[in-house]
Amino acid sequence: MEGSGPNPLDSDVVRDLLGKRIRTEPLGGALDIRSAAEALHKFHPDYYFLIDRDHHSDEYVERSWARFPDPEYSNILIWRCRELENYFLEPAFLAQSTYLKTSIDRLRAVIIAAAKKRLLIDCANFVIVSVREDLKKNWIEAFSNPEEFRDEKEALSRLVSRPEFAQYGRRVGQVKAKRELERRFRTHLRRLTGSTAEIHWDQGDWLKLLKGKKILPGVVSRCFKVDHLRGRKLLRAVLTRLVSTTQNVLPADFVCLRELIFQRIQD
Repeated sequence: MEGSGPNPLDSDVVRDLLGKRIRTEPLGGALDIRSAAEALHKFHPDYYFLIDRDHHSDEYVERSWARFPDPEYSNILIWRCRELENYFLEPAFLAQSTYLKTSIDRLRAVIIAAAKKRLLIDCANFVIVSVREDLKKNWIEAFSNPEEFRDEKEALSRLVSRPEFAQYGRRVGQVKAKRELERRFRTHLRRLTGSTAEIHWDQGDWLKLLKGKKILPGVVSRCFKVDHLRGRKLLRAVLTRLVSTTQNVLPADFVCLRELIFQRIQD
């Protein structure tokens, strides 16, 4: 699963969620995990890989849940929320913590204020990532027949005459066009806010799709208290205790993940 450094938060949370029977290991970022999954799943079919949603579409994410574990996708499961931290931005869940030192109304107000600061920058970054991913797609296939390459002249002729190069150039121009960038920005903004002017509870997908890693630490530092703990240590204490002591109010994806893994163990 995602995480790096000596004390990866994601790994600690999932370890407490699944219990000691399941070994969890941080493997870096999503690209690192995909590489590891592609290399290992054939030889270790009982290894499962968990990554953040990031830029992926609803259809792509849901396919990972419906078919998990799926060797065709290297046994990769994708969070439905953008990041693990997004699941903890739900006040009803966070308020179960014994470390909460404010009212649930105040907690909600702090979350909304932090989310509003992320709204526009996250929309702009979404456009950048979506364009980057579009242009990385496999837009041209390699040649396969060596009989068609009898000399240098013929090889160069076949190479430069491939229509995909011209098509790619047009595609780059279309994707980078001001009108297309504006369209992507406004479309994503409407999805986040539910077509309202700004963020409100129960409207739009902002709670699910904003960058939770940037929002949650500030919320925890302002609304929670554990003696002698600050910063990342405080965040870790709040999250890990929540998943290990609040079994009846866990997010649905947490429960589903645990059931999927336990079912695989029993099988």
